[in-house]
Amino acid sequence: MNYSFDRKRTIQENVRLIARGQLRDALSFIDDPDLDAHATVHEVRKAGKKVRALLRLVRLVAEDLYERENAAIRDSARRISELRDLTANLESVDLLENRFETAVDGEIFSQLRTALEARRAARSEDLDLEARLTRVREDLASTLDRSRSWVVPDDGFDALAGGLRKTYGRALRRMREAFDEPSSETWHEWRKRLKYHRYQTVLLTDMWEAVLAEREEQIHELTDLLGDDNDLSELREVLRKEPEWLDNEDSTVGLVALIDRLRAELQERTRPLARRVLAESADGLVARYRTYWDAWQAEPDDFAEADPVIEPGR
Repeated sequence: MNYSFDRKRTIQENVRLIARGQLRDALSFIDDPDLDAHATVHEVRKAGKKVRALLRLVRLVAEDLYERENAAIRDSARRISELRDLTANLESVDLLENRFETAVDGEIFSQLRTALEARRAARSEDLDLEARLTRVREDLASTLDRSRSWVVPDDGFDALAGGLRKTYGRALRRMREAFDEPSSETWHEWRKRLKYHRYQTVLLTDMWEAVLAEREEQIHELTDLLGDDNDLSELREVLRKEPEWLDNEDSTVGLVALIDRLRAELQERTRPLARRVLAESADGLVARYRTYWDAWQAEPDDFAEADPVIEPGR
């Protein structure tokens, strides 16, 4: 489903239609028998985050709606969040192997991957993944039903400005905290806030696609770097708790050292990109987006019919 505002629709129409499209997508992922269960978890959680970013965009003019539905989608996603984390651990092993494949015996990565896959399978069974997805489906279907009557006051860009300012402002503050007091927690919190701003930029990309599509790509690159850093941090914690997964302590210590090295590289790449993407103040960004919105709204509609053909000599 298209995840962007249509200038010919009201704010309320846009919010309802976009949310309903994402919720229907989430339900279709759960219902798809050909989709791997862990891929389903990933896609369902992503769709939920996109709806939550949309709700954050109108949160200051529809506070009750935001509080109720954001909490409902968040709580539903928590039913399956642990399973996504277990998959992220495996993805981090791939990341490490791709970066250090010539520096480490490949058997170490194989041992770790086998242990992580076994743990994921066991936890999926313990948590009864299918039952949890059924509960999530019920939650999202209820949200979809309620979305038909969502009320969002329609004041044009003013309906969006407050939520845009709040979301971007939080991403900006979290970046400063992450740089001033770097830790796994501060960097993870920064990524969460930045991801909401990224989705809001996608929602508004049609205001000026040539500019905002490129900005979204840069934010996406940044959130990917932060995501890889966070996943590596989680894998490091797993190795600390389960050192016996590898043949000997030296292997574990060596792998932890490589995790720290790769995280340092990722964070070094993050800083210059972040300072460009988050260079503006919150007020400055909102003012710029308002200018784009006004120009977008003033664009003439496409002509319904093609221009007449003028024949030579007539």
